[in-house]
Amino acid sequence: MGISCIKGKKMVPSENKRGYDFEEVIIGEEYLPTISDWYKCNPKKFVFQYIRNFNRLPGRHSSDYGGSCDNDVNEHFKCMEETVLKKAFIHFENGKELLYGCKKSESGYISMGDEPSVLVVRAESSGIVAFNSEKYKVKKGINIINI
Repeated sequence: MGISCIKGKKMVPSENKRGYDFEEVIIGEEYLPTISDWYKCNPKKFVFQYIRNFNRLPGRHSSDYGGSCDNDVNEHFKCMEETVLKKAFIHFENGKELLYGCKKSESGYISMGDEPSVLVVRAESSGIVAFNSEKYKVKKGINIINI
């Protein structure tokens, strides 16, 4: 089986008016260098990428403010790793179950996919939850159990 590849456009430095251009590339499983070391937004224009309240704009704008978000992808994966990856969730509410990373079985609940290191249970009352053939005591509320 070969390496997965896509045909796309990659942003590259250019001497044109914008300071960048796009080149057609075929990209596979490889490192793509970030652009924030060479691409900066026009310092005379304010970039509103994450501003939620346009009535209270930030008062600072420095010359190194670039508006490029190379780190966003890394931050999204860090957030996913810290919040959901390698975790299983069982949420009991109004007699219903909401499950993530696990499924119900005859003996309780079992993990799906990668073996989780944390089980998060939101229980409406104290009791016992069987997960991957182990029994865990849970109290009413949110329970974070290191497996």
